[in-house]
Amino acid sequence: MRIAGALLIIVLLAQAVSAQDDWRRRAGAFEFKALVDSIPYQNGDGYNLHVRGIDITRNDLFLQHIVPPPGCTFDPLFQNDKVMVVEDVNFDGAADLRLLSWHSIEHYRTYWYWLFNVRSGSFERDTVLDGIMNPEFDHTNKVIHSWWRQGFNLFANEEFEYDPSGTLQLMWSELVGPIPGEDHALLVRTMREHGELKEEEIQLSLDEMDQFTGPRRRPR
Repeated sequence: MRIAGALLIIVLLAQAVSAQDDWRRRAGAFEFKALVDSIPYQNGDGYNLHVRGIDITRNDLFLQHIVPPPGCTFDPLFQNDKVMVVEDVNFDGAADLRLLSWHSIEHYRTYWYWLFNVRSGSFERDTVLDGIMNPEFDHTNKVIHSWWRQGFNLFANEEFEYDPSGTLQLMWSELVGPIPGEDHALLVRTMREHGELKEEEIQLSLDEMDQFTGPRRRPR
C-alpha cells in the first residue's frame, strides 16, 4: 500500500514538472501565447507556475518569441488575468505586453514590460515601469496609478505621466505613517508644478491618517 502511494506521488510529480498550459491573449491582429510550466515544491506539497516563454503572432503569422528574465514564477492562486496583461501602457495607441515579475503574499505585484515599437514592428523590452507597484493604467487621463504599503503602517500613493518627449515623470505622491514614539502621523505630499517637484509635510492625528492609507487619486 505504501509502495503504491509512493509510486502515485512520483507519477503526479512527473506530470507536474512536464505539465504545460497555453495562456492566450488577443489584441487586434496580435495573439500572445505563454507557455506556463508547473514546478513542484521540493517537499512535493504543492507547486508554483513558471512562464518560460511567450510566442507572438500577427495576423496568424509568427512575429517573435520572448524569453522572460529569470524568476518569472508565481503562486497558482494568483489571478490569471493579472499575470500576463496586454494593454497600452505608454498611451501611444498601441497594445503593449506586461508580465508578472513579482508578487507578495498580499498579491502586491510588479511587472516586466515589452512595448510595441511601430517602426520596428516588434515588442521591445522597456525597464522604465518595472519598479512601479500595483500599476493601474488610466487611459482616459493617461495616468499610471500606484499604491503600496511597507510593513503595517507606512502607505503610499503615486501617479506618473509621460511628458511630451516620452519621458516618464512622477507627478504626485502621498506618503503617510505614524511618527515613532509620538501620538500623531506625518503626511508627505509631493506635487509637480511647472516642471518642478514641490514637497509639503502635514501633521495628522492617527484617526485622520486612516483616510490616506488606501488607494487614492490626485485631486483634479
